[in-house]
Amino acid sequence: MSEHVRYRKDGKIAYITLDRPPLNAYTTEMMRDLETIWTDAQDDASVWVVVFSGAPGLPFSVGADMKVMFHGDELAARKSRPPAHQYLGEIEIWKPIIAAIDGYCLGGGMAMALGADLRIASENATFGLTMIKRGLFPTGATQWLPRMIPRAVAMEMLLIGDSITAQRAYELGLVNKVVSQEQLMPAAIEMAERIAENPPLEVQAIKKLAHIGMNEPFDEAVRQGWALYEQSLSTEDVEEGSKAFRERRKAVYRGR
Repeated sequence: MSEHVRYRKDGKIAYITLDRPPLNAYTTEMMRDLETIWTDAQDDASVWVVVFSGAPGLPFSVGADMKVMFHGDELAARKSRPPAHQYLGEIEIWKPIIAAIDGYCLGGGMAMALGADLRIASENATFGLTMIKRGLFPTGATQWLPRMIPRAVAMEMLLIGDSITAQRAYELGLVNKVVSQEQLMPAAIEMAERIAENPPLEVQAIKKLAHIGMNEPFDEAVRQGWALYEQSLSTEDVEEGSKAFRERRKAVYRGR
């Protein structure tokens, strides 16, 4: 694991932090680290929710380090091997992911943020798919963004590469909440803790079904939904939920 990607677990919440001053421009090594981390978070049953952010005082990410990743030997290597799937929309991880976004969220940094399930932004956050201004174009983001916000606005961001403010992102429904810089991580942690109060297997089933619904015909998505629902009826958490309701107390879920 490189020094620029930190990964820690605290109870049911895992924290992934990008820490490469000054702008969290990522390298191929960081991309590989993220691929490993996402796999671990998915496979670790003790992880119920993930919070993804930049280190304190740093922006979320300005995307790829152009001086490193698209130059000389590194560029030649990228042409000859598939990239690491650091973008959340390109991998199967059913744990809920909250992106806490401060400062610049640009290029590949925004592409990573789009793969999160929930996004909380500080008031000074800036969003933009700026690759086109550097002679490149986003791959997965060309599919994700038009599904998240009005198509005309998405195409403007993709084709021109200009940025929008956190408030504009909120108005478009791209972020769930805009808070002060000081409240960014507390707000993200609060949301993670609220999610972690719910049964994790059912939470993951919801995320999986939402993903299926975006990619499969409606009837097929409903069919798979019922199959997952029937599986969930045999879990201990379903029994605990109904028992807690009858006893008028808060349910204590265990992920079983």
